[in-house]
Amino acid sequence: IPGLRAIILVEDALITDYIHVAGVSAAFVNSALVTLISLGLLWLCKEPVNGFTLVELGLMAGFALFGKNIANIWPIIGGTFLYAKVRREPFGKYVSVATALAPVVTYVSLDNGFGNLGWGIAVGVLIGFVLPPLSAYTYKIQNGMNLYNMGFACGLLAMILVPVMSSMGADPTVTTRWSTGYTLPLAMALSILCLVLIVTGLFFGG
Repeated sequence: IPGLRAIILVEDALITDYIHVAGVSAAFVNSALVTLISLGLLWLCKEPVNGFTLVELGLMAGFALFGKNIANIWPIIGGTFLYAKVRREPFGKYVSVATALAPVVTYVSLDNGFGNLGWGIAVGVLIGFVLPPLSAYTYKIQNGMNLYNMGFACGLLAMILVPVMSSMGADPTVTTRWSTGYTLPLAMALSILCLVLIVTGLFFGG
């Protein structure tokens, strides 16, 4: 619990390795919880289990080790849900983009010289509302040739957000919170994860 608290309260400027911030246990618990939340959203939206959903879960698990956490994903989920309601479309259509750029929420919430919790939540809702149409537009730009179209959309939005935040007093400097010395346990964890994914793939594929 103290480790999760440290993860939630760190500013999340890149690069922020949660293993360095709170240790292996807390980082893995955060990753597991974020992945379970994602799995729950997919289940509630009745999304079919396929290769794409496995990729989504893998991305969530990985990004939850350095940026996404159990607190900063909710405003963006809320913004995406709001967009779906405004469009009168099912939330499941946009659930795959519902947590992108989550570290921005923490950065704005905790930067005492620039933002606060209210601003952080508002920015998160705005990101969640803007990303679905933006990702649809960026897909048309590159005609499906970018395998990670969501990253392209996030990059374009970040190129707008960073100058705007800087003009309002933010100082988005690069940090280097990077852990070393965990090669063996992380290799073992990755091996187990790969084995689980292979077994899962064989089960659903068969």
